[in-house]
Amino acid sequence: QTIGAPSPANKEGYGQTAFSPLGDKMVRYYPDNDIRLYEFDRSTGYFTDYSTFQLNVGNTIAFDGGCAFSPSGQYLYIAALTNIYQFDMTAADISATQTTVATWDGFVDPIAIAFWHCQLGPDCKIYSVGGGDTRYYHIIHNPDEQGLACNVEQRGLVLPTPSGASIPYFPNYRLGPIDNPGLPCSPIVATQQPAVEVPVCSVWPNPASEQLHFALSEGNIKRIVLTDAYGRVVHDLYLSGEGDNYTLALGNVPGGVYFWVLEGRNGAKHAGKVVVQK
Repeated sequence: QTIGAPSPANKEGYGQTAFSPLGDKMVRYYPDNDIRLYEFDRSTGYFTDYSTFQLNVGNTIAFDGGCAFSPSGQYLYIAALTNIYQFDMTAADISATQTTVATWDGFVDPIAIAFWHCQLGPDCKIYSVGGGDTRYYHIIHNPDEQGLACNVEQRGLVLPTPSGASIPYFPNYRLGPIDNPGLPCSPIVATQQPAVEVPVCSVWPNPASEQLHFALSEGNIKRIVLTDAYGRVVHDLYLSGEGDNYTLALGNVPGGVYFWVLEGRNGAKHAGKVVVQK
């Protein structure tokens, strides 16, 4: 299919292409003053319409950059190196809605950490790489909010090592059929602290030297058996009391690998390995 204006030869290889979360629109940002907008029919695989709207970057440097749609598809973000712009894609005059939502703060490490390629994440936030071989991603925390309420955090994600000049691109796995398009992303909301599982049986320290501690979170300890690597019994203890913990002295136990078995009074058995260091 051939549709729309040809790409400018001096801009080929720059900028970014992005589909809307519902798959009905595609934007190509080269970058230049014209942003190309394509309507897409998912059922046929053809583009059905083509138009452009204007981006005004003034006197700023914008030889590269990227673009991404908000989760609802209402807002389009253009990252043009020194600025991030927001457009309302539902407006009759899209160009008139251009709003600057972030301006590069001058941070350098070792190059300018500006605004480059973008992608909508599975957590409903938009991430923008900070440039080639840097450790920083910028985050648009609330991309479906208008204007500055979208909350752009510069260098909100710091990687442990530098990444390349691009960004990994993923399909919209959450997009369902046309009659049930699903959700483009899932906001992460922490409602409560996750439960921490307490081990039924705990044996510590490992490696051990002078003492080895045994504990049961359920029931009382009945028997502890410690054997060496050859299966020879080093300790075989029956505990007469009703305790849920016991400390075994290792003063006469040579260094090496040992295996322990702990039996509770409820009949449950637990086993493991410990290293004794001398």
